[in-house]
Amino acid sequence: MALDSKGKRLFEEARKLVHRGADGEKQAAVAAHEKLQKLIAAYPNDALVKAYYGSALALLARDATKPLEKADLAQEGLDALHEAVAMN
Repeated sequence: MALDSKGKRLFEEARKLVHRGADGEKQAAVAAHEKLQKLIAAYPNDALVKAYYGSALALLARDATKPLEKADLAQEGLDALHEAVAMN
């Protein structure tokens, strides 16, 4: 299912937040993850949404302080990225 206009707008906001998160803004990474969770629920078969979701999880892993949380988030992020690649 392709993104509708609302989905495209939300994705664009999330995309910008992911890039800010990659630049070190921890709160931007958290906000990106929240937006991408909504997008994944609405568009579970969209590879680009899934890829950005995986990237947001990787950013949360980077910023996590507890080793097990860091490992779990990193694995979830990698899994989402692998799923995104498999979709195309």
